[in-house]
Order: sequence, then structure tokens, then C-alpha cells
Amino acid sequence: MSCVRLGGSRELSFWITVFALLTFSNFSASELAAQTDDLGNGGGHTIQGRLYVSSGRRSGISGLKIRLSNSSSGDISIISDDTGTFTFRGLNAGSYVVTVEGGDIFENVTENVFIDDPGSSSIRTTIRIRSAPRIMTVQIYLRPKASAENNQQLSVINAKWASVPKEALDNYDRGLAIMQQGNDREAEAAFKRSIELFPGFAPSHTELGKIYLKRGLLSDSIACLKLAVGYDANDFETRLNLGVAFLNNRDLDGSEKQLVEAAFLKPHAVTPHYYLGILFIERKNYDIAQKAFEKAKELKRDKDYPLLHRYLGGIYEAKHLGKQAVEELETYLRLKPDAKDADRIRKIIADLKNKQS
Repeated sequence: MSCVRLGGSRELSFWITVFALLTFSNFSASELAAQTDDLGNGGGHTIQGRLYVSSGRRSGISGLKIRLSNSSSGDISIISDDTGTFTFRGLNAGSYVVTVEGGDIFENVTENVFIDDPGSSSIRTTIRIRSAPRIMTVQIYLRPKASAENNQQLSVINAKWASVPKEALDNYDRGLAIMQQGNDREAEAAFKRSIELFPGFAPSHTELGKIYLKRGLLSDSIACLKLAVGYDANDFETRLNLGVAFLNNRDLDGSEKQLVEAAFLKPHAVTPHYYLGILFIERKNYDIAQKAFEKAKELKRDKDYPLLHRYLGGIYEAKHLGKQAVEELETYLRLKPDAKDADRIRKIIADLKNKQS
């Protein structure tokens, strides 16, 4: 058994510059009243967010306590529903901590949020001029608490391949070795042979899907990677590549699901957050894209991602955060001095610096 080509491909555009705020799931009138009428501390700003969980634990979101803490005004709490979205309105500028109490299923999670309001000022302590209200967005990944069930998952997955015939494994290993030499065509044949010998061997489907993704054969790639997920739902590389394939194919909902699952499977991996940033740019979700790229930047270790800094610089520029934009764009040019857009980026940096002086 092998994957069959289903159609052509569409190439993802990486240079989108128009953004808008995220629109969350609609609440009923009663839910809006319950969440907004008696909340806040007298300001005009908002903190909104979304809870992410592994798809198998989605039902556990409902009923979690989400607490907003501020040193000067105390705590505000709401109870989550199964949409995974939450909103705190009527907030003054300042530092806040969002805490999700995970209960019996999830670990507790905290996220720091700072609402900066440089436009606010006091004149003789009686007149206050306010800037436009700010909407701060956070995304919170809930992780399940350790349990015997969770600890046994990896051993179950590994045992799954104990019955794979030696010849199927040999063809898989041969395919990997050939790929290292840059001969994708021969590697493709080896992986297909491995699948013929053992149709349920997910790693061969994954590698075949990666080859098709590299060639831009998106329908073929998605078909192979979907099969791989069906045989092994807990493989990080499969989920990541399927998310990227969906993203290139403009299936943003499918991509988000796979990339979020990949982020859960490997919490310290940069790439799921990096591609989630691109995904939310495609959705024109300014705040979420920024958070995703900032998370990727926080996680990156030895390897760098020049375009990560290009994207962040563009977001900061759009938000009129000139100092941060200059820093990111200069980092981009340092890492990629021969970039095709280098001259344009230098001009943007110069303009930003002139505005600051």
C-alpha cells in the first residue's frame, strides 16, 4: 500500500502585512452579562485569551477557574466553558497575572500580562486623559497532570512496532540513509516498499509525506501524513509536517489542530509556535501571531530562525513599537545579510530610527 497522488498544490504566501484583532467565539447574552457586568477595576482595557488542550482532553476545559490578579485591585475570577475562550473587561493599565487552575486533570498555569497605557495622564489630579482601550490577548496551553495512564503511553507506542517485519524496517532505514544523500526518488521507493510489507508502519508514511511536502505535492503529502497520524497519533514529527502541509494548502483550521497537537507532544519545540505565528498572520490575527512568535523566540536554542525576527519586526512595526521593531529587523539582517529584501528592511529600520530621534 502506498499513498496515491490526489492533486496539485498551492504555495503559501509568507509576506502578508495586514493584521486585525482576533474575534472569539460568540457568547449568549446571559453569558456576556455574567462575565462583564461585575468585573473589572474601573478601566477601559481588556485581557482576553484562549485555552488550548490536546484534542483527547477537550471536555476537561469546562468548569476550570480562571483568576486575574493585580496587586492594587485584588483578584477577579470566572469559570471557563467548553469554548476555551475567556475575557476580562474594564481593566486599568498595569501588571496582571492570569492563572488557570487545572483541577484534577491539568497542571495549573500562569501567564503574565502588562497593559501599558502611555497615553494616560493626570492634570492637577482632577482631569484624566485616556488613550484608546487596549485588548491584550494570551494563549494558554494546559498540560495534563502526570498519571499512570500518561506514563504508559510511550511504552505502548514503542511496543506497537514490535511486530513490524525486519524487511520493512530495513527498507525504512535504507530510505532514511538515501534521503541523507539527497536522493529522494530512491528513498521514496524504499519507503513505499516498507509500506507494502507492513501497511500500518507509520514512520514510512511520515517520511513519504515529507518527501511529497518538499516537492509541493500537497494532496499527496496530506494523504500520507493523515495515514501516519491514524496509525500513530502521538508522533511529533508527523503532526508538525501535517500542520505545515495543511498550512500550505490553506486549510487553516486543519493546520491549527495539528500544530497545537505537536506543541503538546514536544513542549520545548520551536517550530510548532513558529508555524502557528504564520497561521495567525494568515488569519490576520495580530495579537495571537505576536504571542506565537514570541514563544518561538523564547524557546529557540542553538538554531536560529531569521524569518522569525522578520515576522516579529513587522508585527512590532504595525503596532508602532519602533524600538522592538528595529531590534528584530536588525537581528534578521544580521542572520541573513543576503536577504532579497535587505535593502527594503534597511530603509524601514532607518525610518523607524528617524521617528525615534
